[in-house]
Amino acid sequence: MCCLGSKEEIWVYIKNFALLFFLEKSVWSVLQHLLYSPDLVPSDFHLFGPLKQHLGSKHFADDDNVQHEVLLCMRQQPKEFYAAGIGVLMKRWDKCINIGGHYVEK
Repeated sequence: MCCLGSKEEIWVYIKNFALLFFLEKSVWSVLQHLLYSPDLVPSDFHLFGPLKQHLGSKHFADDDNVQHEVLLCMRQQPKEFYAAGIGVLMKRWDKCINIGGHYVEK
């Protein structure tokens, strides 16, 4: 299912197995997503900006077309893009650990 709005509001639903398949083929280990830590979701802070730009205000007939465009966008990103994202994620994890697992500094 896919709902695309304006450039400011784009929602994309990607089937979990497609994303998991992509991640399993990558060089990184897949970590379990913590249920109550939205600040640590790697895709939210790094992947969606460029993906939002790539998709723009395009309209898709079905999920397969959306998945194709998402994979195309991800494949066009240089290795440095993913390395930078992992680096930022590691800093976020470190910050979370250093403040005792709290998601907001006290």
